[in-house]
Amino acid sequence: MSCALVLQLIPAIQKNVEARYQLIFDYTILNDVMMVVKQNNCTILQQDIQLFCSMEIGIPKASLDLTLLRLRDIYNLEIKPL
Repeated sequence: MSCALVLQLIPAIQKNVEARYQLIFDYTILNDVMMVVKQNNCTILQQDIQLFCSMEIGIPKASLDLTLLRLRDIYNLEIKPL
């Protein structure tokens, strides 16, 4: 009885199922990469921003195909699944 009451009072937390990818690119295209990442609600898991950048992101599975298509349109961006 008390467990049911607690479960009713606590809000449910929903998280997207994500596919992890590593992006490797030159600093000059950082703006283009970040625009796609933010527009597609990707999660930045790790990043190293220098002259040559590396970023590990989580892409929601619901928009995986569209996001990868947009990322592949960016010249000199290397995409590796993790």
